[in-house]
Amino acid sequence: MLFLAPMAGYNSLAFRIMCRKHGADVVSTEMMSANAVHFGQQRDILTSEEEGPLSIQLFGNLPERLVEAVRWAEQYNPVLIDLNAGCPVPKVAGNGMGADLMKDPTLLARIVEAMTDAATVPVTVKIRAGWDRENAVETAEACERAGASMIAVHGRLATHGYSGKADWQVIKRVADSVGVPVIGNGDVHSSDDAERMIGETGCDHVMIGRAALEDPRVFSGMESTAKEDKIRLIEEYAATSERTGEISLNDLKCHALFLAKGFPGSPVLRGRISAARSIEEIKNAAKSI
Repeated sequence: MLFLAPMAGYNSLAFRIMCRKHGADVVSTEMMSANAVHFGQQRDILTSEEEGPLSIQLFGNLPERLVEAVRWAEQYNPVLIDLNAGCPVPKVAGNGMGADLMKDPTLLARIVEAMTDAATVPVTVKIRAGWDRENAVETAEACERAGASMIAVHGRLATHGYSGKADWQVIKRVADSVGVPVIGNGDVHSSDDAERMIGETGCDHVMIGRAALEDPRVFSGMESTAKEDKIRLIEEYAATSERTGEISLNDLKCHALFLAKGFPGSPVLRGRISAARSIEEIKNAAKSI
């Protein structure tokens, strides 16, 4: 199975619908804060039957608040609830959440156990190779004992951020050590990469993130850098956003800039998109190339 990775600021309903349409088996929301749920500050999730199986990702570091967040998330009928234990960005990890949880597998296991006890759907966990040293196997085994139904592994240390090359052998070591399914993540840029990851690591599934931002058709193996295909994707994203009622200048600009890559004339189009002051200007820029 191919999973759309949770990506903060990018996983809008329109994007999830497009990824599902073009071959993703399971799509995910971006991270949802357990603290925000607790204080009544978490915005509602816009969902649709068009996006198919939905995973909702939560982050936090207090078991009781994540239990509260699990119960909040289940109103949206997800097929999975995912715990983020892999985000390295300072505003998350710097507050003891995300990848910082890998420093204390015992605490992470307590959180997973509390979430699985509260949830009526499977709970999954997304981890990294480790914080500043590899401890993915230890962490994954602790999560499995605590009741996690599946574990996603990104093959970089948290201190590496998104730089360098993902170490797929970390994914293999986790897949060899646990009995639950493992999702491989990191440096999957094409459908060929996804097949290669499964072959090299023995993981059960693959999670794709940034490559899907540049072409959601990566899930079906139909990714393309042809100008006409990229323009159609920009138009499709705009139309889907309008249909779901969530269209905004910033969101369309953000996604259009990712989609407008890899073909002759793309720098010109990206410049026009960046300078656009309205949604119509973005649409017209795409049509003019």
